[in-house]
Amino acid sequence: MPTLFEDREAIRDLYARYCLYIDSSRGDEYAALFTEDGTFDIRMGDPIVGRQALAAMVNSMLVHYTHHMITNLVIEVDGDEATCDASAMVFSKGVLRMTTHTHDDLQRVGGDWKIRFRTYEPDPVDDADVAGSDAEVAASAERMADFQRQGGWSATDT
Repeated sequence: MPTLFEDREAIRDLYARYCLYIDSSRGDEYAALFTEDGTFDIRMGDPIVGRQALAAMVNSMLVHYTHHMITNLVIEVDGDEATCDASAMVFSKGVLRMTTHTHDDLQRVGGDWKIRFRTYEPDPVDDADVAGSDAEVAASAERMADFQRQGGWSATDT
């Protein structure tokens, strides 16, 4: 039985391959990272279900048009099941196009970790989509603007 460290490393490798395969339009390899009935709920239309549909989605993408990065992985392993909450960034032509929060339900299949269900929750693109009252959103935006006007973090802030 793999150790917790080995499981977490295998799951990190799964996400590295996820980014590589989606960005290089390698649909079959991408789809193989999911269980047979794997689901990707991108919250921007209907969920994509099954390896054939997942491969078709990735094969329709331009090679190296996007650059995906998954970071801040919080991995919880329970036997042959796991969850992972993370942050993701999608760049295109060197410009940050999207940031998201992800949640994945994972399953060990034949000794390999696979994504069973992926939820991709894009961050709000404008203040109208941010949770909170108008006054709370405005106050938060002002705090961030003030922080940036003051130069952000400095070595003396720690």
